[in-house]
Amino acid sequence: MHPIVALVILLGVIVGVIATLLILGLWLARRFSRRTPNSKLSEKVKGTDAASLGLMVIALMAITATRQLAPESPLGALLNTPIGFIAALVCAWIATILVHVAIVILVCLARKRRA
Repeated sequence: MHPIVALVILLGVIVGVIATLLILGLWLARRFSRRTPNSKLSEKVKGTDAASLGLMVIALMAITATRQLAPESPLGALLNTPIGFIAALVCAWIATILVHVAIVILVCLARKRRA
């Protein structure tokens, strides 16, 4: 098996495990909040937060994988420089914040439409 294929499979398994743990945690939080409605846990654990964190983890994994798997490509060469790596991290951070804001706005609009 080619090492790149093995690494892609490994990354897929890692992302799958992380996604499973996030889904399980959200399910447990909802179940716990139904049993104890006065709990503050349901206010702290939101699906939009989990989606934003998942996006950030995937972006960081993609940056790292590109640096390691294709260092001779133009993008890999850019990411292997300190400035390029920092710029990629900042772009991933800003993209995560923008997606989170968009998700929150869409959830608020959906709630208004239902009411």
